[in-house]
Amino acid sequence: MIQTSLPKTLQLGLLVLAIMALVSCDLLQEPKPPTWTNTIEFPLINESVDLKDLESEDNISSQLYGDNGERTIFAYSDTTEMASQEIGDQLAFGDINQSFSQSVDDVTVTGSTINHISGFDAVDVEPIEKLISSALGPIELADIPGTTTDPFRLDEIVPFVATIPDGTDQTIPGGDLVPVSKPFTFTDFSEAVFTSGGLDITINNDMAIPLGAPINIALQQVIGTDTTTIPGCEVTWDSPILVGSSDSQTLDLSGKTLPGNILVLVTGSTAGSGTPLTVTPAVKASSFNIDIAGSNLVVSSATAKVPSQGIDEVGVMPMAESENVIESARIKSGSLAIDIDNSMNVDADLTISISSLLDPDEVAFSTSIAIPANGSVNDLTDIAGYFLAMDLEQQEIQYSYQILTDDTGDNLVNLTENDQVDVSISLYGDQAGENLFFNRVTGIIEAQNILDDGEINISSESTLLYADIALGSLTINVDNQVNRTGFDALPTIFLTIPELIDNATSSPLTGSLTLQPNPAVNVLEFDLSDYALDMDMDNQVLTYSTVVTTPVGCKSSK
Repeated sequence: MIQTSLPKTLQLGLLVLAIMALVSCDLLQEPKPPTWTNTIEFPLINESVDLKDLESEDNISSQLYGDNGERTIFAYSDTTEMASQEIGDQLAFGDINQSFSQSVDDVTVTGSTINHISGFDAVDVEPIEKLISSALGPIELADIPGTTTDPFRLDEIVPFVATIPDGTDQTIPGGDLVPVSKPFTFTDFSEAVFTSGGLDITINNDMAIPLGAPINIALQQVIGTDTTTIPGCEVTWDSPILVGSSDSQTLDLSGKTLPGNILVLVTGSTAGSGTPLTVTPAVKASSFNIDIAGSNLVVSSATAKVPSQGIDEVGVMPMAESENVIESARIKSGSLAIDIDNSMNVDADLTISISSLLDPDEVAFSTSIAIPANGSVNDLTDIAGYFLAMDLEQQEIQYSYQILTDDTGDNLVNLTENDQVDVSISLYGDQAGENLFFNRVTGIIEAQNILDDGEINISSESTLLYADIALGSLTINVDNQVNRTGFDALPTIFLTIPELIDNATSSPLTGSLTLQPNPAVNVLEFDLSDYALDMDMDNQVLTYSTVVTTPVGCKSSK
């Protein structure tokens, strides 16, 4: 082992400390052993207490809150009585009974304003359309002015006269006439089937001898190599037609068919001259002619010069059955389509009036449309802003139109009474086949219910769970821009705010009001001083719901 010694300086220092320690000690006191205190803790019992178990304690109270009462606030209350205390002989306190109340400033909820817009569904009807097939019908032809045939000469119908030497005085005997026919052309038609009318046939006798009786005229036609009398086209004179006189008969054309080119056949007899007359070339060439004129001519078909014909139609377009019964309705958007298909061989013009459809100036709609022969036309009119007007008892649109064909002039055109013009009238919405919508309607309108809800924010420095309202009001202003004045069938609004509780009935705030049309002011006002607020801690808003109803079966305007 290696021995080490302290430095001399350190040895000296320790010696001095030892001397000082001896000097400062009270060597005369009795020595005491050292003492100390230790705290030892150990658990005697371990028990868990649930807050629910405290609800039965007298000094514990609870209150539910939250949308479904899923949260609870527990409150503890205690009362302590203090015994009399004395401090020396100078000051004494008796029992101390202390009561106090804690209050806060009135909770203020800042006023809130919201705007909410509700609207009824637009009133609409199904598309309105009708197809009208308008037949041309009986065709009226212009009267045929009188036209004469070539002359029937004496020496043609009494050939014996041709053999008499000129200058001879000779009695021309009576007897049967030799049948003679002359061609005749109706320049106003090439063929016509008549339903009515007549031909006025006049014999102008300028021969040297009288005609008849009888005298017969038959109208004939040539078919191929055959010449036949047109059925029913014969007239007879039972009295003589004297020299230098005329006489007429009328041929009824009902049911007759005439070609444009005919033969006029004359048969019958003559009484002769009765007395001798000097036979000269002039006597032999003397003649009679036949004048043919037509009047009141109506045909079922013809290839003819056809004057302007008219087709007139008056009718209604029933609306589809609907709970909306319209008296007057302004169209929001829509079109009127008039489609025309002309099967006639002649140009025409259609003039149509729809008295139930009024333009923005409330003038009945009317228009004219040119229709080409054997052609089609599609006419489209934007009727936004137009009105439909009709009787509440007769939900139909009234229309009338006239189709006028062009006069064919000198052109022969084939027409039949069965030729037709198809006119389709359609009223629809934005597109063909879509419903027609209105932005203003007067009539019996289908009942509608508008259900709306919303929230009113509560602005307060406090979070409210339940509060009695000391002072406050709720005002609902409703501007009814749907209905028009002058009608009794007005909507009614029903309001419910479940967070506002009537203290008297414990029921949510409710109210209703019949809504007068603008410019009337509709105000639904509540004094909230008898109400309480029952709020959700996490959602500091008032919720509201409204139902707006319209009456059923009453005349109203929207």
